[in-house]
Amino acid sequence: MSSGILQIAAAAGSELGHARRRAIVDRRPDQRTDDDWVLNRASLLSPEDRAVVQGFYERGMTAGQLARLMGVHPGTVRRRTRDLLRHLRSPLFSFVLAHRGEWSEARQRVADLHLLQRRTLRDTARRAHLTMHVVRREVEIRGDGFRAAARRAEPGVMTWRRRLTIQRAVPTAVEPSERVLEVASMFGLGVDEARRRTIIPRAEIELRGGEVIFITGPSGSGKSTILRCIAGECAGCLRFKDMLNGGDDRPIIEQIGETVEEAALILSLAGLADAFVMLRRPSELSDGQRYRFGLARLIERATHADELAEIVILADEFGATLDRLTASVAARNVRRWVDRSPRVCFIAATTHEDLLEALEPDVLICKPLGGGIEIHRRSRPREREVRS
Repeated sequence: MSSGILQIAAAAGSELGHARRRAIVDRRPDQRTDDDWVLNRASLLSPEDRAVVQGFYERGMTAGQLARLMGVHPGTVRRRTRDLLRHLRSPLFSFVLAHRGEWSEARQRVADLHLLQRRTLRDTARRAHLTMHVVRREVEIRGDGFRAAARRAEPGVMTWRRRLTIQRAVPTAVEPSERVLEVASMFGLGVDEARRRTIIPRAEIELRGGEVIFITGPSGSGKSTILRCIAGECAGCLRFKDMLNGGDDRPIIEQIGETVEEAALILSLAGLADAFVMLRRPSELSDGQRYRFGLARLIERATHADELAEIVILADEFGATLDRLTASVAARNVRRWVDRSPRVCFIAATTHEDLLEALEPDVLICKPLGGGIEIHRRSRPREREVRS
């Protein structure tokens, strides 16, 4: 595919882009300024990614034209372009551009390759002629600097916020079968008129990066419905239940992280720090251990997501299959991880209120049976744990 992408440059002088290049010239000045800004940042991307952005913004090519050159579906091109634009506009991208002149040469090379060009740690080490130890150290220092800047709320380096409006009602009319009519007559219910039952009343929820939201209430009250409403408003949510299946039957230490050190750290966060457990295959794990392995896969997925991504994690029935002590330990580890991950908003729903203390949520949503809902936000920001 790379050779196909790089053919885009050859299309610059063809008839393909003439009309659309003229349209670009005729754009309003503010549009041209924005295009210039995107192209300027795109010059720091890898050659393949840079060619895609230039195809759209400099040569005026359509998704279909780019797709033919790349040999892929136009939808793939559109998704890749949107992903690249989010990357170029990310607070972390801006942070690196603002501070890279103050860094050592090694840190600049690592930032350019790992962040700006989004290469893996191993590829970054190979291209920068550095050891993996040096690369991991520089990445950690860069990450700590970004998190510190986010806590100081420097312009352009803030955790994200998103306000959502949720609401859900369902029709209650049923087909008047013989049994339905019998039950209805016993209890004096009418079944011949359509009604709508409100499960979730209209409410506003603000999601913020680096926060934990805790949804609690009895079974059947609508906690899962709230998560579905949030998922409908936030494209690309990570669902914890999706992490409980899939993968292969290799030892779990082989399935997490790019290095042994990263795998051990993530598995420890999920409560799988025992070396004997790390060497087991998923089929050899207990139900509780498989649950924690799913949590490790979730943390890895979020950790390796796009540097800009507003990561919303939905964890329904969080900790339900674990014993209460293990669930509490896992909840405290999740809280510490979210504190160090300003891009992540972790939303847990469960009937187990004993996890409230361990998660120390920033937002508490109480959903009783019936149509009510209560949303409480912490009046003062909690003190976040920061690695020294």
